[in-house]
Amino acid sequence: MTSVIISKNNSNNLRRQKLKEKKEEFETKYKNIAKWAIEATKQRWITLGSQIKELDEELKLLQELEETFLKIEPLQIENKANISNELNKIKIELEQIYKEIFKEAIIDAKLEHFYICNFAGNERPSFKDENCLIASFNSPNQIIINNFETIYVADTNNHRIRKICQGQVTTLAGTGKPGFTDGKVNEAQFFHPIGLALQNENILLIADKDNHRIRKIDLETNLVSTLAGCGTRGFSNESALQSWFNEPCGVCFDTTTQSILVADTGNNRIRRISAQGQVTTLAGAGISGFADGNIATAQFSKPTSISIVTNNNSNNSNNSNNSNN
Repeated sequence: MTSVIISKNNSNNLRRQKLKEKKEEFETKYKNIAKWAIEATKQRWITLGSQIKELDEELKLLQELEETFLKIEPLQIENKANISNELNKIKIELEQIYKEIFKEAIIDAKLEHFYICNFAGNERPSFKDENCLIASFNSPNQIIINNFETIYVADTNNHRIRKICQGQVTTLAGTGKPGFTDGKVNEAQFFHPIGLALQNENILLIADKDNHRIRKIDLETNLVSTLAGCGTRGFSNESALQSWFNEPCGVCFDTTTQSILVADTGNNRIRRISAQGQVTTLAGAGISGFADGNIATAQFSKPTSISIVTNNNSNNSNNSNNSNN
């Protein structure tokens, strides 16, 4: 079950005002434009959490809008191009409102004003692409948000990378069968993918745990390829595709050095894949334990995730040591 934090701060008045402004605008528009707006906006509110009481008033307003819009008679289409342009403008405006609300709900709110609610999936481990509240996952792990619009999910036991966008859950990549295959997203295979990170808005990085590889998805070409790891379980610092990893679970991108950092869980190390394609050890002696100090002698115990914080420092979750380093 994937959850997201929802804000209940004082933004409700702003939201309602925006909806009222849209009502005034749409009352003079073509009937189908209004109908599209209602359905899209309803789905977006559902996406933000249909169980939140604060949404009741907004949903009631939308129902009133629907009754008003359905009474509007279709207008005569004299200029299809103008109508098409108007549709596109309205769609862009609505998507921008959604983007702002989504950003506000996840980023701008303060902790004391948070609610936690079910965002996507149900309690049954399974696989189903559907709207957020009907869709099924199987032991999902890390998620990443792209431009406050799309959520990518490492659906570990379904051996897939899933996508949540505008209230719908779909499969981005993976056949559901555990294995290793690069290529088209609908033919690619993963084996317990866990870690996700964005290199940029078009490149999604994946820590493919039981393939002992770091993979990537090009979101423009819809192709899956291997960045590092030969598939052999072990430890070896080599060129990217000749190197060995041991059940890597975490990955992140360092924009300063243009390198990829990996929480190499089974090797008890933090590894680096340079922009030139060379794998090195950033920190960790390879011994399971706990020790701060020099990066060459520091010890980790099954680090599972990693992120960049400030001043080029990395932050990893040191699983068995029950600590964040």
